[in-house]
Amino acid sequence: MAILLKNDAIFLHVPKTGGTYLRRLFVALDLVRFNFSRDHADMERTINVSGHYPGNFLRCSLRLGKNLDRYARGCFKFCFVRHPFDWYESYWRFRCDHPGELFVPQQTRTRFGFKYDNWHPWGPIEPLFDPDFNRFLDNVIRHCPGYLTKMYGWYADPLYVDFIGKQERLEEDTRQILALLNIPYPADIFESLGRINESRAARPQWSEANREMIFRLEYAVFQQFGYSAEQ
Repeated sequence: MAILLKNDAIFLHVPKTGGTYLRRLFVALDLVRFNFSRDHADMERTINVSGHYPGNFLRCSLRLGKNLDRYARGCFKFCFVRHPFDWYESYWRFRCDHPGELFVPQQTRTRFGFKYDNWHPWGPIEPLFDPDFNRFLDNVIRHCPGYLTKMYGWYADPLYVDFIGKQERLEEDTRQILALLNIPYPADIFESLGRINESRAARPQWSEANREMIFRLEYAVFQQFGYSAEQ
């Protein structure tokens, strides 16, 4: 979800990058104003709420006493990314934990009668899941090559985002963000939250061919965020 915080900051939740943990942290620090309607709203749906969630735009604009679109464009924005190999593993393990469950919305109208924006960042790969990890990767490579590069681009757009953290150093980067926003917090706040959303599925084994192909197809992510193929 994209979350508006009380200090004129917006957190964009890139799926499988530690966002549930961060939401719990923001709730514990009493920083949350409201969500931008949909889970995992991307940058476009965060700075153009009126075009995608008109009912929520009206409701939240009234609460703010401001035009939400203009307000959101001026906020400090941050998100997190994750090593591509880890991301694909994490997504696959999560889907193994929730067999048969659909995460892409199916409804067509909101309760206010507006057309429902049923976009979801997992939409392109949701039909490609397979309980065999390498068959899943084969499906992605064949039908949605470079998916993660595209998905990260929906959130971590340098034209709009002010800080891009890494899931691998979640606590360190979050402390930096809180310092930038002048937000005080208890010294033990991170330890008190514990671990969240640990998958029950075992880590998969990559075929060398798929590992090499994912590296090639997601090369832009490796380069942009300084990740190594030797992970």
